[in-house]
Amino acid sequence: MELLEYQAKDLFRRAGIPVLPSARIEHPTQLKKLTIPYPIALKSQVHTGGRGKAGGVRFADNTIDAIAAAQVIFGLPIHGERPRVILAEQKYRSANEIFLTISWDWGSRCPILMGSLKGGIQIDDHLDSILTVAVSEDFQPFLARRLAYRMGLSGLLLQAVADIVRRMYSLFAAYDLELIEINPLGVGENLEVMALDGKIRIRGQHWTWHPYLQNLAREAPLTSLSLQDQARLWDLHWQELSASGQILILSSGLELASLDQRALADHGVETACILDLGEMPGLIQVQQGLLLLGEWLKRTPTHRTDVIIFHVFSPLINLDQYLQLMQSWLTTLTRVPVIVMRNPSSSDPGKQMLADQLYLCATWEEVIQWCVSFSLTSRTEYDASGHA
Repeated sequence: MELLEYQAKDLFRRAGIPVLPSARIEHPTQLKKLTIPYPIALKSQVHTGGRGKAGGVRFADNTIDAIAAAQVIFGLPIHGERPRVILAEQKYRSANEIFLTISWDWGSRCPILMGSLKGGIQIDDHLDSILTVAVSEDFQPFLARRLAYRMGLSGLLLQAVADIVRRMYSLFAAYDLELIEINPLGVGENLEVMALDGKIRIRGQHWTWHPYLQNLAREAPLTSLSLQDQARLWDLHWQELSASGQILILSSGLELASLDQRALADHGVETACILDLGEMPGLIQVQQGLLLLGEWLKRTPTHRTDVIIFHVFSPLINLDQYLQLMQSWLTTLTRVPVIVMRNPSSSDPGKQMLADQLYLCATWEEVIQWCVSFSLTSRTEYDASGHA
């Protein structure tokens, strides 16, 4: 999992790495109450690089200009990712820019300290300028000083950069990171240093070990996490079963989902994914489940999805609430039929079509009839489009 810049800088601040006064902005009108002195930088918070060249970083000298710039940034997707947050930060004038990073080297199986005096956007053109120091045993402060010395630094600046590297390594070790980067580390006219941009990537599933990182992950957009990770954060269970499956099942309980899966398989219909909302889900769990299903459909645009089965029984939500959620959710989808299983004890009529894509069933036999029908129709259309 990779953190956004404002999240990385929050960790920097906790470790004593100097960062500029800043504010997290979720709507342009929040800039009216900004307490940071102008001029400021407004920076799109996305996980992709190249945001500066794409127009995702803008400067403003007053509130009116800042609001206008924020409106542009919020509406600007960068490599397909649209920001939900902007970082408003005091503008900083640096005399020099330094590149610093610590990453896990899988070849040597140890952390590597890296640094260059060619920091900022120019680093990609000067990769040969990057100096390295391997941390083959326990980290010692002299390794940070060795890196700074190899970079050609001396005196107070050597001490300042070595101290930053030491603090970076403390974060690297404490939070099980795969990478921590400051690029650039700005150097002022009086040799003070400032982390102007930052990147942090957590190794594997290690973010689940740290409550603070779990809280940061909950703020992250769906696009930055695997669906299994996002489900885990929400106490849901996501399981991908068959790459060729055509059915998505949203259920209350894995046992119920497994029964559904086997019943479908008996009729020649494969299940692609199961999302378990737990034994007694409420409205929030259902909404989160729908978000995950929608994200899966976005990530797999070429996957043939015939039907989504909503098989959730919970005393915390009535049928009308289910259907209202579904009808709202369907407006965000392509034409994928959704079957809602109602409680068999209900007095409502059985199999029926409620809306263009929404079907209500009282028995599993009715669900099977719809699924087989949709699957045959979808297969014919899929083959006709050249996907045979």
